[in-house]
Amino acid sequence: MVFDSLMGGHAGDSMNNIYAAQVLWDEGMAINARREMDLRRANPKAVMVIVAGIGHVMHHAGINLRITQGTGEPTISVVCVEPEAPSEVARSLGHYVYRPAPGG
Repeated sequence: MVFDSLMGGHAGDSMNNIYAAQVLWDEGMAINARREMDLRRANPKAVMVIVAGIGHVMHHAGINLRITQGTGEPTISVVCVEPEAPSEVARSLGHYVYRPAPGG
């Protein structure tokens, strides 16, 4: 599970609570985004950009998944990684991955 790897192998009941909080947070952000999308649906050129931490969008398992599930609308995720990150990342990480030049 992606969440387990993000938590660095920590275990215990508190991790279940943290995971539940993460899911609730993602769902809350998606609900707000869907409400805003409903308000703007009359404008076919409208674009919504959500800036969130990588854990909320990577592997299409957070806010983006919940928006698509609730609306049927596709989402695109741009995931930013640290400059020192390996040059190869999993294709499933996001639609696009941005890695700034080291020292930039």
